[in-house]
Amino acid sequence: MAGLQLVCDFRGASLRQVSRSFFKMVAPWAAMSQDNYPSTSEDIVFLNTPGFVTAIWGLISPLIGEQTQSKIRFASAGASAVGESQPPSTPGAR
Repeated sequence: MAGLQLVCDFRGASLRQVSRSFFKMVAPWAAMSQDNYPSTSEDIVFLNTPGFVTAIWGLISPLIGEQTQSKIRFASAGASAVGESQPPSTPGAR
């Protein structure tokens, strides 16, 4: 079974959108996903990451397992950023 390719585009994201409630929501989800479904995601790509994402990554990366860390890439937008196994275009998507 092929794994999922998760692409998170941070275009337009700002530090004001990151709050304590954001972490309270994301942290349990990330832990549950890593603990129970470690092989579900094949590739995780973060696009257009602002500087604060790099700072947050520096804080949380030690808490993420090596197997999961090896799947994570930071890239700029573009066809080569996602790789050859790009998802098909969706009608109406921008």
